[in-house]
Amino acid sequence: MSGKILVRATVTTLALLLAACGGDDSSSPLAGSGNGSGGNGSGDGSGQPTDSNAASIQLITDSPQIGTAGTDTARITAIVKSSGGVVLSDVPVQFSSPTATINVINNTTDDTGRAAADVSAQGSPENRQITISASSGTASSSINLGVSGTGLSLSGPASVPLNQNTTFTAKLTDSSGNPIAGETIRIESSQNNSISPASVQSSASGSANFVYNASSAGDDTLTVRAFSGAGLVTAVSDISVSGEDFEFVTPTQGQEVLLNTPQTIEVSWSINGSPVADGSEVQFSATRGQFTPANGIALT
Repeated sequence: MSGKILVRATVTTLALLLAACGGDDSSSPLAGSGNGSGGNGSGDGSGQPTDSNAASIQLITDSPQIGTAGTDTARITAIVKSSGGVVLSDVPVQFSSPTATINVINNTTDDTGRAAADVSAQGSPENRQITISASSGTASSSINLGVSGTGLSLSGPASVPLNQNTTFTAKLTDSSGNPIAGETIRIESSQNNSISPASVQSSASGSANFVYNASSAGDDTLTVRAFSGAGLVTAVSDISVSGEDFEFVTPTQGQEVLLNTPQTIEVSWSINGSPVADGSEVQFSATRGQFTPANGIALT
């Protein structure tokens, strides 16, 4: 009897060993489930990443602002997590933006649950806010970046004579100082003095010239503008319009004067359009030659 029991025990042990070591996956429940659920939940058993378990995406940036020149970038990092807050690896992430240029660094999360992309402002020199989005399955998130650095300048004299044409220059540049061509620049006078043209396109050098002519004396403010809305840039110049009009009648601009030959010098002087009173003193000076009278003083 004891011998039979021993034989039966040996056979049973052998059958268990054969079931554990041999046969196919379906021959014994000890073979495992084969659905990849023992990992982080981001695989489906096929070896391909899946986003089925992505519940949330956190976006962070290494810079909240980039320049309009498009030469600098901001690194956007997406951190993908499950509903339990566990970071997920091997999950695909799609980055997008309607108004920015995106260079994807890695579009599948690493062991820390992170995917990344670099963002620049190439394509538009306008100051603005851009939105970067990241999605994985039904999970998505967005982050805003500021784009800045485009500016407008205005150059010209601080004081101008009455009723005379004076040229001013506006210049439009991006965050790196590069010229911005082909943009409309609008010009206004606070005193409604003459401006021609009232709007002008910036040239290849980013510049735009216009002519100002004041019909009334006093203080005026010139304002130039480019773009609009949130991207609006302006420049302002306060100028003084002198009521005195002082100009040479003879010799004319560029006229040649003969050596050792007397030359009459005549000027016109008016205030607010009216000639100055007789007997007003005018002081002349020159880098060469002599005056008569010698002190260079003449009376109107």
